[in-house]
Amino acid sequence: MGNIAVLALTLTISQINTFFEDDDLPHRLAVTLSQATSSLDIAFHQFYHHEVIDSLISAYNRGVRIRIITEHDYVSYLQSLIDMGIPVIDEGFGVNDTQHRMHNKFIVIDYWDSDTSNDYVWTGSFNASYGLHADNAILIRSHTLAELFEAEFNQMWGDTGLSPDPSASRFGTRKTDVLPTHYVLLPSMNLVEVYFSPQDNPIDRLAQLVHYADSLIDFCIYCYTSYDLRDAMIDGLGSGLTVRGVFDDQMYNYNRSVFNLLSQNNAQVYWDSLPENFFYLHHKFMVIDDSITVTGSMNWTYSGTTYNDENVVIIYSRTVSSQYENEFIQRFVEAGGSLVNVDDDINPKDRTASSKLKAFPMVFDSKVRFNLEGVRIYDATGKLVGRSDGFVFDGSALADGVYFAVKGRQAVKIVKSRIR
Repeated sequence: MGNIAVLALTLTISQINTFFEDDDLPHRLAVTLSQATSSLDIAFHQFYHHEVIDSLISAYNRGVRIRIITEHDYVSYLQSLIDMGIPVIDEGFGVNDTQHRMHNKFIVIDYWDSDTSNDYVWTGSFNASYGLHADNAILIRSHTLAELFEAEFNQMWGDTGLSPDPSASRFGTRKTDVLPTHYVLLPSMNLVEVYFSPQDNPIDRLAQLVHYADSLIDFCIYCYTSYDLRDAMIDGLGSGLTVRGVFDDQMYNYNRSVFNLLSQNNAQVYWDSLPENFFYLHHKFMVIDDSITVTGSMNWTYSGTTYNDENVVIIYSRTVSSQYENEFIQRFVEAGGSLVNVDDDINPKDRTASSKLKAFPMVFDSKVRFNLEGVRIYDATGKLVGRSDGFVFDGSALADGVYFAVKGRQAVKIVKSRIR
């Protein structure tokens, strides 16, 4: 398998923020909306959680310009906003139809003012609705990325202004690729790719990334029926690639074909076993070689890539990958997965005292795993701050910084870095 040329440099903390279900996603989104100063362009499949709506109304009352695109099935949930004068449309607006889903979950924040330093894009798998799901969201500060998402929003809206144009609005298969580029280099020097369904057919790009993966692919997915992506993973498995995944078990009838074929080809795949207070494993993310993260709104299905209005973002950052990898490990272990064979960098087939000490991931926000037991953790001053519990050290209480993991005469450097 070939190499993917990546930019995986240290992330500026304010550049990208990642959130998961433990972060109280409705509250995180409400706080994000409360910080908007000029504009909010919202394309959300489900957008009606009371805390989010209250924050949006507060933004509207202080003069923030708001436009909303939502799924036809949920537009009635926003009638109170429509009555206030906030413009809302769905995928059946104008000459379009509702035979597909407007399944995006993105917001472009403060793009309309003259300050390019405060432009953000929020996206991920999270719907602003009710019920606790295994979900993720990512908030990226970038004027250029906001410009690309704004172009997609305006294509569906049919205009750049406050009033939508029914004659120019395009959804679903009527859309065209309006982006000047699909690549954005952030000031932090991290590369981000962005694709929209159906015009970009994002599943092709995901299959290509899988094809060029070197060692490890981890994923959590709500619905996975794509033959192209499945075949790319199976090809990789035949060439020595490690593939591990967790599928939503409530989508069993949809997922079982891909699940079974991956399992038959030695992928380490499991049905989710979420805590009782969770409803769905709603993620749509993949981590490739600990340095590339794929996320967004798109399920890996024919409808997702061919009909629905969706987005996919690909982030080249070991720090971001570490955040998503920690979420994957939690879901993988609770589903019954084993961390014994992680990847080529920490493949503890021979857990002996003579093995070379290795850490995975080396940049972590909560837990770091080792190929040896009984590892001691020291801070940069030489103070002992903890020991591993078996092969795992929980460093969630540590401050951000550089630490040293020590076993006998061996030591490796690890970095605690939490994006807030």
